[in-house]
Amino acid sequence: MKKQLNLKISLKHFIANLGNEKKKVYLGIFLAIISVIISVILPTFLSKATDYLVLGINHEDNLYLIHIRNILLISFLLLIGSTIFSYLESLVMCKVSKKVSYQLRKNIITKINKLPLNYFDKIEHGEILSLMTNDIEVIADTLATDLTEIFSSIILFIGILFMMLRLNILLSIVIFLIIPFSLGIWFILVSKSQKYFKDYQDYQGHINAHLTESYKNHTIIKLYQMENKSIKNLKKLNNTLTESVWKSNFISSLMHPLMKLFGNISFVLTCIIGGYFCLQGKMSLGNIQAFITYARNFANPLINLGSLTGVMQQLLVASDRIYEFLNAKEEPLELALDDNSVFKGDIEFKNVNFGYNEKIVIKDLNLKIKAGTKIAIVGPTGSGKTTIVKLLMKFYNINSGEILIDDKNIQEINKKTLRDNIGMVLQDPWVFEGTIKDNIAFGKEKANISDIKLACTKANLNHFVNALPKGYNFKINENNDNISAGEKQLLTIARVFLKNPNIIILDEATSNVDTRTEMLITKSLDKLMKNKTCFIIAHRLSTIVNADIIIVIKDGKLIEMGNHEDLLKQKGFYHELYFSQFGD
Repeated sequence: MKKQLNLKISLKHFIANLGNEKKKVYLGIFLAIISVIISVILPTFLSKATDYLVLGINHEDNLYLIHIRNILLISFLLLIGSTIFSYLESLVMCKVSKKVSYQLRKNIITKINKLPLNYFDKIEHGEILSLMTNDIEVIADTLATDLTEIFSSIILFIGILFMMLRLNILLSIVIFLIIPFSLGIWFILVSKSQKYFKDYQDYQGHINAHLTESYKNHTIIKLYQMENKSIKNLKKLNNTLTESVWKSNFISSLMHPLMKLFGNISFVLTCIIGGYFCLQGKMSLGNIQAFITYARNFANPLINLGSLTGVMQQLLVASDRIYEFLNAKEEPLELALDDNSVFKGDIEFKNVNFGYNEKIVIKDLNLKIKAGTKIAIVGPTGSGKTTIVKLLMKFYNINSGEILIDDKNIQEINKKTLRDNIGMVLQDPWVFEGTIKDNIAFGKEKANISDIKLACTKANLNHFVNALPKGYNFKINENNDNISAGEKQLLTIARVFLKNPNIIILDEATSNVDTRTEMLITKSLDKLMKNKTCFIIAHRLSTIVNADIIIVIKDGKLIEMGNHEDLLKQKGFYHELYFSQFGD
């Protein structure tokens, strides 16, 4: 069930999102209000000019012309003043709009780095992209043009109301009888359109997520000829979005003509009743002129508010989404300081239990590893192999138990210190747009070119780099498609060589390279891992037969442990896995 929009809470969220720009927003609103107050006073001055004109015609007195001149001069100055205040308001709000959108994007980027990884297991990447684009743009556009218009319309309505009562109470009451009908319709239309604006914002995020996923995996989609299904899913999402947009815009568009209808009715009534009062001598011609001007404009603020209702609802929905993201629960604060210590590499898992999304993944894991041990982790897909090393890296916090490095609980170790001492190569290689040199030095920014070349030599990457135009200054493009998948993996392996930590994690590190390159990397890794603690996660058991210890994980439990020969002799699950790959 979709969460309903709460006006009071959403307004608090919007104000909170303004950050340090609140005072400038208040200043912009104040300038807009001053401009509106001047425009409300102006018809009263012009009405006096009309009265003096009538008196001057009847009495043929030049003194009235002087009064008319003075009134017109004051009216002109008021008009200039209103324009200046309106310009200043626009200037302030445009600057505020840019600063708020900049600060929100900065806050979202900062927040992403503070959120735990399990948060991103529950949210689509397209949702975050939608926050960065659609939702922030809604807030920026509203601040620049529509926010002050809302307050101006409210003040204009109150000002006109006051001036009409001041001119003639009885005539005002007749006009006011129309207000309950117009406001009633306004509230009905707002309540009807509210849910459709919420759907509109939500499905924009869903479409962004679908497009991001489809673009990222377009090769897989083509391989399995699923283009039609992808298009069908997009159409389904797009149809829902279109329906929400159509319904919300249709209901919102009814407000303007309905408000205009009530405005025309009030104008006609003012002309008829005001003319009668003028003939009775109860109102002057100038006052009737002013009252008609007010009555004519009386509906305008209501019309503006009606047309801005949709904008306001989009603003509040966007504010809610951004506020909820920026206030999501962050990773616990680091109590330990970065001490730049170097780990020896003794690791122990004590009664470790872990689960996420209400599913237990690791169950009562007990494992003790001496420094310099080469340990392989094997098991079926989804058994929890990668989760074990992610717990070691503090990507996730364990539910119970302890993980010790050099007899020290990792909860007492600063994340930077911990991760500086661990090198990790994932199954899916990641490189960014930039030079080969910058990509390799990603984990060690102050590395010099000789260290980078040495790392490439160890990773058997040097011959590939030297064959490229510009060598180490060759630039990988934005889509990373000007180097192969295997070459990307070699780059990520070279990063670990450059970092040279005492604890190394290889998660299917050689899965994207050919057999010959795999053999070369394996020889290099043997040298690199000498006297270092190394975790190797592999599905191809041929790559881990020389490991000091092999642990077998099944359904989150450690079921077997030993070296390759011992595990084969046991004729257990490892025996079954091994001969399922190599036969008898």
